[in-house]
Amino acid sequence: MMEQHHINKKSVERALHELSDVPSFETEATAATTATTLSRSPTIKKKKKKKKKKEDEEDPIPPKIILFDDGWDFIQTRGLEKLKSLVEERYQNRDDDEAEQDVVFPREEAVEICTKIFVMCHQFDPYNHSQALYDRHGQTIKDYLRQRLVAEMEQATELPTPEESLTCWLDLADEFQFFTQWWNNFFRILDRVHAEPRHLPKVQPATWTYFQHNMVAPYHNMICQAVLYLIQNDREGQSIDMSLVS
Repeated sequence: MMEQHHINKKSVERALHELSDVPSFETEATAATTATTLSRSPTIKKKKKKKKKKEDEEDPIPPKIILFDDGWDFIQTRGLEKLKSLVEERYQNRDDDEAEQDVVFPREEAVEICTKIFVMCHQFDPYNHSQALYDRHGQTIKDYLRQRLVAEMEQATELPTPEESLTCWLDLADEFQFFTQWWNNFFRILDRVHAEPRHLPKVQPATWTYFQHNMVAPYHNMICQAVLYLIQNDREGQSIDMSLVS
């Protein structure tokens, strides 16, 4: 005979209450499906793509390294040769003050040259060309003095009068000042990044030292004799160009 079990009403109610607290598997599956759908939605993809683009903009590609030969060819072609042509144009217009003052180096081209030199001086070793640019700048000044000014003065010493020789020397000195005014401005950055830290002469003082050695010291006697010649002529009542002795 089967044993009958008495069902306690309170036990049944407690069991039903515990079952109501257990999460439904159907509910969990629905939540997982919803999350997967959202993660694959076009809106999320678009945001990720936009974020990646922003990261690319924050990390630009580094500039190309400038080798010394390439950089110097640019400086020589766009700067030195252009400046020499302007010196020649200014010399041809030396009798016309207005035309002479109009001869200037184009500003945009000057900025390009200064920028090129700036970059070459701030590259990491072994591509930092500060020392090489400093040496090449000085060598260019020396070559210009010897090939242009000194060669011209050797012929000027054979002129008939000391006044003509002095006039030639002053014209060449003025030409050199115009040339170095622009040439030194191109290399002005060398004062801060190379000359000062190493206690070397700055660009401008070094330039006038070269001029002193090549154009002043060798022709000092000639200049003094020419000035004394003009003063003597003035005392004798002759008309002289006072701008040569003032």
